[in-house]
Amino acid sequence: MRDNRFPAIEETVIKRYPVSGICQSVVLAAKQIARGLAAKGTRAEAMRVEMNAFEITYRGTLNRGPFHSFSDRLMSAAFCSSSVVAHGGFHFQDFHTGPHAARDKLVERTEVVSDAKLPLLSSRIVARAADGSSITAVVENSRDEVAIDWSSIDPWAIALWDEAGKSRADYEACRDAVRNLPSARRVHLPF
Repeated sequence: MRDNRFPAIEETVIKRYPVSGICQSVVLAAKQIARGLAAKGTRAEAMRVEMNAFEITYRGTLNRGPFHSFSDRLMSAAFCSSSVVAHGGFHFQDFHTGPHAARDKLVERTEVVSDAKLPLLSSRIVARAADGSSITAVVENSRDEVAIDWSSIDPWAIALWDEAGKSRADYEACRDAVRNLPSARRVHLPF
């Protein structure tokens, strides 16, 4: 239920992953593909990523390499989807490293195309699996996939802190400080 007193907050698009806003739906769909492939015990041979007709024209979205920087990777729909599928999930470090055989092969075999029927912040991925089958995942309006409450934010933040090698105790201190901001006179973080 929307609260019209806070439209700026409610209209904000939350980026669940540290990739471009346009590629949020791509990463979410790729995670579904990765789960489907794992359940079948197979891997992707090729993918077709379909995106909103307007968003696909955003600079870097169609980049297929070579990738020289983190920003090249985070903007590329082919890289984002291939990284997630090759690793079986989102791995931030992959956006900062060099060659990875499975991912790079999949980037080469990933076609990114426009679909005028897909709404903004949406994508569809069809993966052709090594066993000959195909798996399809659709995310329509990735904003709707992101709940802004502690039940979603807490696990996301924990995952980011863990991946960054930060301690759980430091995370909990930070989280508690944020939760107590409305009533706090002063905030002290022990790290």
